[in-house]
Amino acid sequence: MHKLKFSRFGFGHFRSHHLVVVGRATATLLMTLGQGFCQTIVSTVPTKGATGISSNSLVVFTFSTTMDTNRTTVQFYTPIPTPPYSYTYAMSNVWNGTSNVLTCSPVSAFTVPAQVYWTFSSGFDASGNRLQPPKTGYFFTSDTVGSGSGTNAFTTFLIGRADLYSQTGNAQPTSYTVEPYIYLATTSLASNRTTTGITLMFPSGGVSNLVQDIAAPEHWVFGGFLTNQTELETNFPPGNYTFTVNGSASNETKVVAFPSSLMQPPAPHLANLLAANSVDATQPFTLQWDAFAGGTAMDYISAGLGTTWQSPIISSSNALNGTAVSVTIPAGTLAPGTTYNGSVGFSHSVLATNGTEATYVYRAAITQFALTTKPAIVTQAPVVTNPSWSGGVFGFDLLTTAGQMVTVVYTANLANALTNWPILLTTNSPGAQIHISNPASGTSPAVFYRARNGK
Repeated sequence: MHKLKFSRFGFGHFRSHHLVVVGRATATLLMTLGQGFCQTIVSTVPTKGATGISSNSLVVFTFSTTMDTNRTTVQFYTPIPTPPYSYTYAMSNVWNGTSNVLTCSPVSAFTVPAQVYWTFSSGFDASGNRLQPPKTGYFFTSDTVGSGSGTNAFTTFLIGRADLYSQTGNAQPTSYTVEPYIYLATTSLASNRTTTGITLMFPSGGVSNLVQDIAAPEHWVFGGFLTNQTELETNFPPGNYTFTVNGSASNETKVVAFPSSLMQPPAPHLANLLAANSVDATQPFTLQWDAFAGGTAMDYISAGLGTTWQSPIISSSNALNGTAVSVTIPAGTLAPGTTYNGSVGFSHSVLATNGTEATYVYRAAITQFALTTKPAIVTQAPVVTNPSWSGGVFGFDLLTTAGQMVTVVYTANLANALTNWPILLTTNSPGAQIHISNPASGTSPAVFYRARNGK
């Protein structure tokens, strides 16, 4: 049985996408008196679409004039396959003396390999004139861009929107501070299909082009982020959305209904987020959240930690439905001493397929959080010292590290293979030294001991 593959924001497998923001794509050509000239980005280093860029590379923007450094903000991110669907990079930004050149350096290295996007969420020159498009770009931290051959068994048409939240501690989630509203329309072509372009007609009658993903040409996308919920509902309302897949021989038209009955769910609330601040990476960890009011088996829950781990995708037999309240991250999945950007997403969705094509419509709420693992315990082999005989009992000390797990084995016959030596005890050392004794030691003329790390 083939598994469906959904595009970005589709709560499943996806490839990265170039986002086109609805409601912002049209700019007036008329300049009112006093607005001055259009201010633009003259050049960028690396250039748009550049490949093989270093993970610690500087990114330099040169503007056509002096900019208002307090009102010009750029963000860097890489799409990821789980909510919140993008990993945002912290950057150190420095302006030159004339405030027309901005140099950005990553605080932590860019992911490799990855497609790194940049976008100016705001931009004004010193006179208050708005920065004009283009205000987005991307580069690759890999020498390859991807063949785009794909392995999709289905052609999938998707319409969705989501609200982003953040949670710290046990408090209720709060709306994400930067562009918390997401809208998306995508087409993922079956691997044996080609197209000369895909368009989308909105319920209002307006038409927009989907943009082909440079890293995975079978994926086409139209969507983005907004700061205003009313603007989102106005530009992306319920109704019939019509995809047209243009082909050299014939075109296909697919109508996808975004029903008004599909309600926007509330923010997911993590129930054990405090425990997620100190996870033992060597043990399984169960992430828990409050039950979703009205959640049913027809709804879908997705949990993930960046690119490191993802709960089962929607087409899997063990996918999390809307009644689930937890999911377990297997032992050994996470690295010790590491903080992960996590998320839990809940969606009311409508999924339909006829065997060759699928449509997927959803409204989702996604809560982001941080999960941190405990530092690794640095251990050395236990050292045997201070042998003693007292009251007919032989004992000795082990030099260890606090919390270190040690196992002591023994034998009365050195001819026995070490794997056959009985275990005297396995314990976690309470400190830097632990005393071991064997009450049965007096019953044998000679007893031999060995100590090792772990079980």
